Amino acid sequence: MIDCLPNESKKILDENQIETSTTPPLFHYVTFIKTLSIHETYKKIQNLHHDKSIFVTREVFKMVMDQISLKILDFDQDIPFTTVPFTTYPRAKDCLRNLSELSCASCVDSEFFRQMSRICHHLRSLQIIVEKVISDGLEELISNQQSLKNLRISSYSNSSYSNSSSLSRIFPSITKLPNDLIRLYVFDGTRYTPLPFISKFTNLQELELFIYYQVDEYFKTLQYVTFSRLQTLNLYKESPNHKHLIKLLEINGEFKKDFPSS
Repeated sequence: MIDCLPNESKKILDENQIETSTTPPLFHYVTFIKTLSIHETYKKIQNLHHDKSIFVTREVFKMVMDQISLKILDFDQDIPFTTVPFTTYPRAKDCLRNLSELSCASCVDSEFFRQMSRICHHLRSLQIIVEKVISDGLEELISNQQSLKNLRISSYSNSSYSNSSSLSRIFPSITKLPNDLIRLYVFDGTRYTPLPFISKFTNLQELELFIYYQVDEYFKTLQYVTFSRLQTLNLYKESPNHKHLIKLLEINGEFKKDFPSS
């Protein structure tokens, strides 16, 4: 990828004693990129350039933002956004405007979420890893989506109630989405997962809940909801109150079911 850098970027690297090739590649491979993992790209650059990796990383992402239109972006917290603020680059808006899939951690720098909420309004798929910190701007990014079909929310901490409160914080922004969700997956390592927000999405075709049902009232709110298009219901870890579950099944008829064994 470094070989594809424009001459201006190569000059910056040369000034920082980073060798670049003077022979252009046979193809300008960068223009074919549609999927980008920030973590994987940064890790590979670090392995090759060690203490000078930040110079290379900045120029690589500047080139990517300038020359391609991304479809899939994966960004976790391993690389500081303040170090490589790629969404602020001149042509970032053009690069990210047609993004269809985004995976991210909730603790990514707030400026990233603010920029993305201004640029991306038509994500089709959104995956969020919920950490103890929910950065400002994430809720706005969620609520601004107009075409979301697939939402995946995962929280892996099972040690503190505060993390559960953080997870619950994003539920109001989810309820602002249009009723267009087809797939919803919720994984929560805590024992406090309010579920009323799900009742809005009556067009769901797939619903997967990998949670505990210690608070019976949480699932109770779903028992009278009609999901007319539901095809798959997967419940992991534990089954909710049998009376509530039976009522849900009676209302919604036949579909594929997968429940924990007793």
